[in-house]
Amino acid sequence: MSNAKYARVSTPAEFVDFLRQVECQARELAAEGEGNQSAADFLAAAAQHLEGKIEMYKRIGQPLPATPTWQLLVDSLGVASVYPTSGG
Repeated sequence: MSNAKYARVSTPAEFVDFLRQVECQARELAAEGEGNQSAADFLAAAAQHLEGKIEMYKRIGQPLPATPTWQLLVDSLGVASVYPTSGG
């Protein structure tokens, strides 16, 4: 299985490649009965990851980046492709 969550991305083309890897990984996990089984669960997991990042910045007293990066999206979607939501 690919390890899409650790991809380093800085361009739109690399982001598309990453999304294809996430798609493949999600299909493999679904076939094994693991991971997020619906788009809603996948998006909830991505949102939970981003909320965690926001909280982390607050805890360490650092300002959030004003402009999200491709890598922030990659990290959140990569995590969401592997880890199921934690209930809401």
